[in-house]
Amino acid sequence: MLLKNARICTSSGVLEGDILIADSRIAEVGRGLKARGEESINLRGKLVLPGMVDIHVHLRDFMQSRKEDITSGTSAALAGGVTTCVEMPNTMPEITSLAMLRRRLELAGRRAVCDFQAYLGVTEESWREAEGMLIKAYLDGTLGELSYTALERAASAARFCAVHAEDAGVIAQEGRSRRAEIAAVERVAELAGRLRCRMHICHISTAEALKVVEGNDRLSCEVTPHHLLLTAEHQVRVNPPLRSSSDTAALWRGLSSGKIACIASDHAPHESPEHAGVAGVETTLPLMLTMVRRGRLSLQRLVEAFSQKPAELVGLEHKGGIERGKHADLVVVSPGEEWKIRADRLHTRAEHTPFEGWRVRGKVEMVILRGEVVFQEDEVLARPGYGRIAELKPLPAH
Repeated sequence: MLLKNARICTSSGVLEGDILIADSRIAEVGRGLKARGEESINLRGKLVLPGMVDIHVHLRDFMQSRKEDITSGTSAALAGGVTTCVEMPNTMPEITSLAMLRRRLELAGRRAVCDFQAYLGVTEESWREAEGMLIKAYLDGTLGELSYTALERAASAARFCAVHAEDAGVIAQEGRSRRAEIAAVERVAELAGRLRCRMHICHISTAEALKVVEGNDRLSCEVTPHHLLLTAEHQVRVNPPLRSSSDTAALWRGLSSGKIACIASDHAPHESPEHAGVAGVETTLPLMLTMVRRGRLSLQRLVEAFSQKPAELVGLEHKGGIERGKHADLVVVSPGEEWKIRADRLHTRAEHTPFEGWRVRGKVEMVILRGEVVFQEDEVLARPGYGRIAELKPLPAH
């Protein structure tokens, strides 16, 4: 396949040219490339982005398929330009053992339409299985009480350690306050410094917690669209809670400067908006493209934060860029097209969104995953099972 006359967006800039795809990978990027008998698509100046990599999604399924299943959730991902999802372990039953992780990945192999990975949840027992794994630790008690000792043991062995940083002790005293997040981030920062290992803070929400991350070169963090675009006044339930406009301003500064490493949706579908969570995997890219158009973020920084950097953080060696040898995971966007977000038109099973009626600029027109067109003209073309386990980089030998 040859994509002609595209505006190709990378973390280093935008170039006019063509992309040649062969055997599921990007074979060449340049000007005046020849089709050599392959299918040729003239994009007439449309934007081509690398496939987005969302390292924070909840796909439900198992005993919660009424809320979402892997097929509906990964369909929403493709519609939002996300070609690889990394799934959280607080499913029902929970992914807190290697046996359950294997079961989950096997199920995703039958049902997913985009590529995927999954975290092992850290508990007082499962830290023993953390060696070389992607792990998620909940300090708010989501997977049961978790000691900092167990977190330390898990983090020191894991490939990548993501943390829900709200301290359960503080929550017990005063709810999900600012102090709950700040205290947890400070403890994680101390732990990362002492262990000399990297740790990652999920969905950061306060200016003070961001300052802690900025002061520790062993910490990275992510931000969600809802923490960037909504405040406590919107009365939308999420964990951690929405904060003040001064917090959102600090988060925007952190994202623009690169102090916040990446964007993640924290896609969390529920049957009712009374439950805490936003089904956001399909709306994240259009919301962020709209912010690019408004000057809040550069296009290059968006690509870096929602594709390149998350792929690098978790070790997805064939994802996150438009360059020779990478998987041909590409998103074709009509940048000027304006449309309204409507919950009843989204692919998720959640029937509500806090962004209902928002006007956005930038429409996902086509998605290519490993060289195959999997989404086009609002229709998911991939069949369940097309998605694959995303390959991780080999770990260095000890």
